[in-house]
Amino acid sequence: MKQQILRFFKSHHLSDVKMVNRLIMSAYMRYYQLKPYKNVLLREVIIKQEEEENSLLEDFISTLDGVEFAYGIEDLIRLFEFVISPEEKEVTGAVYTPAMIRETIIDQVLSDLSIDEINRFKYADLSCGCGGFLVDLVLNINKITGKSLSRICHENIYGLDITDYAIERTKLLLSFVCILRGVDQDIDFNLWVTDALSFDMNTIGPLDVIVGNPPYVCGRNISEECKKSIQKWSVCASGNTDLYIPFFQLAIESLKDGGRLGYITMNSFLNSLNGRDLRKYLHGGSWDLRIIDFRDAQIFEQRATYTCLFFLNKSHSEIVQYCHNSIADLSKFKFQEVKYNELNSEDSWPLNDFNNVQRFEKTGLPLGSYCNSRHGIATLCNKIYVFKPIKETEGYYFFVKNEKIYQIEKSICKEIVNSNLLNSENSIDDIIEKFIYPYYVDNNRAIIIPEEELIVLYPFAYRYLLEFKEKLKERDRGKGRFYKVWYQFGRTQSLIMPKYKLFFPKIANKRLHCILNEDKNLFLYNGMCFICEEKHRLAVLQRILESKIFWTYLSKNSKPYSSGYLSLNGSNIKRFGIPDFTKEQEYELLSLRTKSEIDDWLLLFYK
Repeated sequence: MKQQILRFFKSHHLSDVKMVNRLIMSAYMRYYQLKPYKNVLLREVIIKQEEEENSLLEDFISTLDGVEFAYGIEDLIRLFEFVISPEEKEVTGAVYTPAMIRETIIDQVLSDLSIDEINRFKYADLSCGCGGFLVDLVLNINKITGKSLSRICHENIYGLDITDYAIERTKLLLSFVCILRGVDQDIDFNLWVTDALSFDMNTIGPLDVIVGNPPYVCGRNISEECKKSIQKWSVCASGNTDLYIPFFQLAIESLKDGGRLGYITMNSFLNSLNGRDLRKYLHGGSWDLRIIDFRDAQIFEQRATYTCLFFLNKSHSEIVQYCHNSIADLSKFKFQEVKYNELNSEDSWPLNDFNNVQRFEKTGLPLGSYCNSRHGIATLCNKIYVFKPIKETEGYYFFVKNEKIYQIEKSICKEIVNSNLLNSENSIDDIIEKFIYPYYVDNNRAIIIPEEELIVLYPFAYRYLLEFKEKLKERDRGKGRFYKVWYQFGRTQSLIMPKYKLFFPKIANKRLHCILNEDKNLFLYNGMCFICEEKHRLAVLQRILESKIFWTYLSKNSKPYSSGYLSLNGSNIKRFGIPDFTKEQEYELLSLRTKSEIDDWLLLFYK
């Protein structure tokens, strides 16, 4: 269905928002045979039969009929969200929130309220998009209190959005709901086109209930103008803040004491660095907080997001309530309680099966202190620097790029592995590749080879890199112009590698497969490794990381991805406890041969 509608808009080159709105609303009004007389907004948007655009409308209606379009209110909400361009969605974070999610949030925030409270409360969506939450609020308030739809829209409902088309569609949507229920009149809406993060909330006054879906825009896609409005919020002090994070502080500070907040939002704030100040903010407030975490379950169509429902009553509490829910049943939630004073907001909040996670973390020495971790080199363009030879001679490698064979001096190349490939039972030989290393090492420092030397010493390598000069300059979104030379790596990390390394993947969907290596000339990209001057220490660590116990810890504590994959970034694993073994116990562990023997033996130390 979506593709046919999309093809219609593309074939008619329809990018004008007002025209798209007119087509959609006119199709609906004709389907329901509605003719507004008093509602000027609807009257002016409808395409009349005598208008030139009527033939286009007839084609649009035929397209909808061809896909058996249902013409429900929910279909209208979805259609308004669908016609937003992908480019616009990336900037604004607009996304359709499924009806079941909106229903759950509204049920929760309205629960235990009296009819009088529901009747007089002020409700808001601070990033309202095309108005799905506001429509649901209006209909629920009307159903519970009997208050007229037009009065609810004027007296109870408030909405903000940064785009004018979103506010226009919200007005159209609410007006349509009203006229569909027999209310044909102009409505004085409390809707503003504005950046909510810079808006003077005193215009609205303290709110009783806030619901919504804060914008999903990652830090790298936030506009410079928007970054300025973010900076004034204390929850954005650390990391490259995603746009959804300040909407927590905005909402909480806009609520009355005892007010209620219900969001569907990213769950990354529980673990991420850029969520640390938000965790501190929530911890400092000690508010009555409930989190329903979907972890890796996908809520939104055609978009990989990791989300949770976030409910806050602006009143004091000693505990955070947490529930892991796979969306199989959104009517029942079994919460576990975690005391605020048991949480360290500098680190992540390990709320999923908190007691067991604590058991793992309170054993021995934290992994982050036991061994140092090391990320791989960051060329920011691996497909240019990394290759697999098709043949070699005494002084040269030969490889294929873009269907062309290149010759490269061996002396400028080193060996490298992508340790993410260790998610399967690969040997080190299976994953070794070559890469161009345009550096020389002096006193354990990697120094870029000057261009004039590179031309003379490695002419084949230079000619090869020169072919991709413009592409290399585009790294870091063009910031490569600030590099000392255009062919240096994007980052300086891991240009020198120690002898002993324990390679492991950054993400995995099953028990780990790690490789202990002692070649100081073997480098790493994409994945990670632990390093230590003591090989014996890394061998002990390998047994632990490959154990069932460690995988159990990851499954409860780590950031989830789709298809059962879990993150092994430092913030997710650094607090895992490594038992304080005696030398005899270490040798005993290393003498065990089977996985089951190792699992049973380690279990004795994690009680």
